[in-house]
Amino acid sequence: MTTFERERERVSLRHAFDGLTLDQLRPLASLLEKPGQLRKAELITRILAHLKGSGLRALLERLSELELAAVSEVTHSSSPCFHATAFESKYGRLPHWVPLDGFTRRNDVCLLWLFFQGNPPRMSDELRERLRPLVAKPAPFELQTVPEPPSHLERTTEEWSPRSRRPKRPVERTPIVVRETEPSAYHDLRAVLTLVDEGRITVSAKSHQPDKRSLQAIGAVLLQGDLYSGEPDIEKEVGAIRAFAWPMILQASGLAKNVDRKLQLTQRGRVAFRRDPKDVLASAWQKWLPSKLFDELRRVESIRGQTEKGKRHLTRPSERRAVLARALGECPPGKWLAVDELFRMMKACRHDFLVTRDPMRLYFAELPYGSLYNAGSRTWHLLQARYALAFLVEYVATLGLIDVACVPPRSARQDYRHAWGADELPFLSRYDGLLFLRVNALGAWVLGIDAEYRGSTDASPKTLTIQPNRDVVDSGGVDLADQMILDQIAGRRSDHVWQLEAEKLLAYLEKGHPIAEVVDLLETRSSQPLPNSVRVFLEDVDRRVRALQDSGTAWLIECADGTLAATIASDSNTGRLCLLAGDHHLAVPSRNEKRFRTALKKLGYAVRRGGKVSEEGSPSSPGDS
Repeated sequence: MTTFERERERVSLRHAFDGLTLDQLRPLASLLEKPGQLRKAELITRILAHLKGSGLRALLERLSELELAAVSEVTHSSSPCFHATAFESKYGRLPHWVPLDGFTRRNDVCLLWLFFQGNPPRMSDELRERLRPLVAKPAPFELQTVPEPPSHLERTTEEWSPRSRRPKRPVERTPIVVRETEPSAYHDLRAVLTLVDEGRITVSAKSHQPDKRSLQAIGAVLLQGDLYSGEPDIEKEVGAIRAFAWPMILQASGLAKNVDRKLQLTQRGRVAFRRDPKDVLASAWQKWLPSKLFDELRRVESIRGQTEKGKRHLTRPSERRAVLARALGECPPGKWLAVDELFRMMKACRHDFLVTRDPMRLYFAELPYGSLYNAGSRTWHLLQARYALAFLVEYVATLGLIDVACVPPRSARQDYRHAWGADELPFLSRYDGLLFLRVNALGAWVLGIDAEYRGSTDASPKTLTIQPNRDVVDSGGVDLADQMILDQIAGRRSDHVWQLEAEKLLAYLEKGHPIAEVVDLLETRSSQPLPNSVRVFLEDVDRRVRALQDSGTAWLIECADGTLAATIASDSNTGRLCLLAGDHHLAVPSRNEKRFRTALKKLGYAVRRGGKVSEEGSPSSPGDS
């Protein structure tokens, strides 16, 4: 029976008390009246008599505020079970709940056990129906937001003072850096697509992950650099984040594909240059959510046991992403909240997910001491929270859906210090530095919070001047992504001047880009209309490209003489499947090869694979000299 089926199983109130022992029932009955020496069935009958009408109202009045909240939460919930983690996340603490096994006549007996039975505690459907008219609905969960992230993160460190022979606890202040990711995503999408178009991104054949040189190339074209760019020591310690994410996103979204370890643009990737970037990013997000290409947990290298054969103990990444996407969809757009507040909401509203079905198999350092199973209730912050941080920082922020406020990850979170094998690590994951996040205009639209997009995707100023001699002059504001495209279609004359060249344009159009893409770039970035001479030049180059069409590859066959070639080319069956090429050659389109061979045999001829026509007019054998 699944957890959901167990929760929905209807249990009568009497049956619920039948599961308790006589030693547990007597202290409960003593809360209502002096039970005397009654048998179990009689005790249950007396308890049930107080759990209706005026007796039930009197019991509710005896509950503390926190106990009443526990009753209210389950009474008006879809589940009859009391979820301690969700309750504690919402209210900050649990009600004082003496275990049933701890009941004695001298103890303070817990009133809540009159409303809940079993382990975990659950309320019978019969009692829930009686309580609904009497108990008010609980207040909805409220996310605590902040107007702006603080400028610094203050942390108290501990140092030993030999002089005073006492520990010193100085306060360390680390600046918090805010990254608005939406403009970066628009720029970086085009920049990385251009890198792929130039054939500069190499990935692994099996894992599809970019190599070191590709990471450096991507990092160099990102608008704001990688997350910790400008801080060499931290960047070296942390490694690539956004630069790693982009090749994975492009592959998962079908914008690029791995061909012999080189990323190549797909047809969808070529069209992306002309589409509105917000639509491309929205589509990439929708494609990434169900993707099987990569599990973000792999990027938390300190958690071992992920590469175990089969990995059947790990849940599907798509299931985890769906839960996180729903949680983000409940965040107020445009407002900052602490990432721990998001985690509190996820637990309180039961936006929970499993990373593994067997925590014993994941561990720090070595088994069995470092097993995450040993972490008990703290496993959520070691596992689910670390997965969520990787997903938020490396993918959601890279796609421009959330703005982030970060510090370097070293010692940013201390919630792993208790774990064996992880206590001496400088950080548990490279994403530990995420402190605050904000769903921006793009995120609100993509996540379904807002029905319409309320931002602006046109972040590039009109700084280009197109001159009649085909010079493209930049006044100093064209972004790096546009510069990369200009370098492909024009020769650079100086730091801010390019000249459109027919040869470069032909090479660019040869890759599958339409001339409309070039015209759109020049027109949208220029403050003046295109000169007529430039427009005529572009139309002429486009006409030259359209003059020749790729009809696919062909199989070239050499015939013994021109007469045989002419005979085959004029035959009613073989002639429609081949073309005469020169005096004694035939060209057969690859798509016609199978049918051509069949028709050729009916004509009384055949072509030996790999054979070569000898001087005597017959195909030579491999052993002929």
